[in-house]
Amino acid sequence: MTGISVRRYTWFAFLLTGLVAGISGIIFCSRLAGGYALGAMGWELDIVTAVFIGGTSLTGGQGTILGTLLGVLIIGTLRNGMALMGIDITAQNIATGVVLLLAVLYDRIRHGGTE
Repeated sequence: MTGISVRRYTWFAFLLTGLVAGISGIIFCSRLAGGYALGAMGWELDIVTAVFIGGTSLTGGQGTILGTLLGVLIIGTLRNGMALMGIDITAQNIATGVVLLLAVLYDRIRHGGTE
């Protein structure tokens, strides 16, 4: 209604997402020295936690790339620090889960409870 071409911006968003996914796949394959379908198995908890730490809301419509990058740095530092301290992977997953719960709780408090 404001004259913005939704179709064009949707197409551009899919194009940009595909480009970034392709570049990420190339970088990941170069790290593994080949394609491996299960190479990132178990990263889901870290990814979701990093996104919520970065300020993305459960209700949608909010969040920034810079915030998500900050969340990735926080989770990466947390995981690396725990690995260097010799903490078991199960305890690392529990700590990441607690951080995720705290981030979601903060989001709920920030938005006034339920919507």
